[in-house]
Amino acid sequence: MKRLITLGLLALTFALVTEVLAQPGGGGRRRGGGGGGGGVNASQILGMLAFDAESNITDDQLVKLRAALKPVHQKQTDLLRSIRSGERDFQDVREDMLSLRGELIEAVSAVLRAAQVERLKTQMQRQAQRGGGQRGQRGQRGGGGGGR
Repeated sequence: MKRLITLGLLALTFALVTEVLAQPGGGGRRRGGGGGGGGVNASQILGMLAFDAESNITDDQLVKLRAALKPVHQKQTDLLRSIRSGERDFQDVREDMLSLRGELIEAVSAVLRAAQVERLKTQMQRQAQRGGGQRGQRGQRGGGGGGR
């Protein structure tokens, strides 16, 4: 149990640090209205699974997931780095990011049972919707959107 909590905390910490580092100083990722990315990365998946008691993820599965997600995480990191450096535009890497989402699902599917994968997909959809909406509403908290 301690191992599960430790892995979960590490994954959550990594996800938070990655998200903070990915944010440009002036909010440059906030293009358009409410939604630009909203995607879920490998470290977020690991964190979601580590803390979701209903998924019944074992310690062994978490270790295997970490190993399976590591290459995809590196690809995501490299793509984001190329965007931040100005080497590539976000629209330029959009297809690559979408294919990485497929790789994430494949990696997870190789380790988890079908019911666990389906639960994760549901969580990923919720996370993507929640994240996409919040990025476009700078400075607002909670569920607030002050009308239309």
